Formats: sequence, C-alpha cells, structure tokens
Amino acid sequence: MARSTQLFVMRHLPTAGNRNKQYIGWTDEPIVSSDVIPLSNASFQIHTSDLKRTLETAKRYFPNAELVEHDALRELHFGDWEQKTYAELCEDTTYQAWLDNPFEVTATGGESFETFNKRVTEIIEDLLNAASGPLILVVHGGVIRLLKSLWTESNFLEAHATHDTVAHFTLEKQEEWLCTSYSEVPITESARWFATTSHETD
Repeated sequence: MARSTQLFVMRHLPTAGNRNKQYIGWTDEPIVSSDVIPLSNASFQIHTSDLKRTLETAKRYFPNAELVEHDALRELHFGDWEQKTYAELCEDTTYQAWLDNPFEVTATGGESFETFNKRVTEIIEDLLNAASGPLILVVHGGVIRLLKSLWTESNFLEAHATHDTVAHFTLEKQEEWLCTSYSEVPITESARWFATTSHETD
C-alpha cells in the first residue's frame, strides 16, 4: 500500500530587504515587525531554515511549536549580489546573463541553481521519508518555487511564493514522492487546516 503524507508550506513574513526589493538569500535579517494572529497554539513540530526570518515567522504563527532548523532549507545564496537591487545590478553583464538563464549562470560569489536544487530536494526527501504525520515547513520563496516546480504544473520561473499564502501538498510515495492533490489558501484562511492536523510532539 502506497504511503501518503500531507505537506504544508509557507513563506516567512517580509523583511526590510524584501520591502526594498533586495536579494537577501543568506543575508540573516529579521522580519519587519507586524501584528500576526497565531494559526495554532498546538505543539506542532515545524521545520524551518536556520535564518532569523523563518524562525521568527514560525514563532509568530505557531507560538508553542517545536522548531527544527535546517541550513539546507535556506534560500539560494546570491553571493556578491546579496542586499542589492535590480537597479544596482542591471549593468552587470553576469547579472544580465543570470536573468536570461538562472539555471546555468551563477551569481558572482554565489550558489549555482544545481547546488541549490540538490540540497533542497535532498532535505525534503529526508523529511518526507522520516515523517510520521503531516509535515509543516516555514521556508523561503525560492524553496517554495522549487517544490511547486517538482509537484505542480508550474515551472520554477513562473511559480509564485507570496508571504501571505499557505500551500498544501498531498504526496504519495511510489518509486518517488508524487503529488496527488495541491491547494493554496491565504494565511488568514489556513487556521482550519492546522486545527485538524494531529502532528503534535506531546
């Protein structure tokens, strides 16, 4: 009998760099202060990257959760382009080439898409294989876009990953993990999902 897992994925709350449209892959800045209503007070286990913005977001939405950090869930590392904007980079020939082909061109001093793809897919595979119940991730836009490109009809460049939505994948393990259903709702409508999620740590 095929094994099935529920995967819930949300992006961290905005940071100053996000608001300023900067590249902040591995830049470790906090979220912008905002009033957030918790989605659940249950003692879920939440998997995040090890960067402030995902940890702070998880604590806001799930105040009683056990947070498990993974550096492999970080955003793509933009190297010398970190904290810079399109306007600051648009004359850079390497940047121009990267915009045209981000899968083959690497940010100066940064991480290749191949490396990013490998580390993220490997940790996701490990987490899915170890999961005994629903899996909840608070991660980065690039990670979400990659997961959508794996399991939905969106490709990486077309996929969206906003700060105010939650994605729900139903995954089935056959020879590999396949998505059997997918849905997405605004965060304000997602509390009902977590109210029926029974993956608690106590």
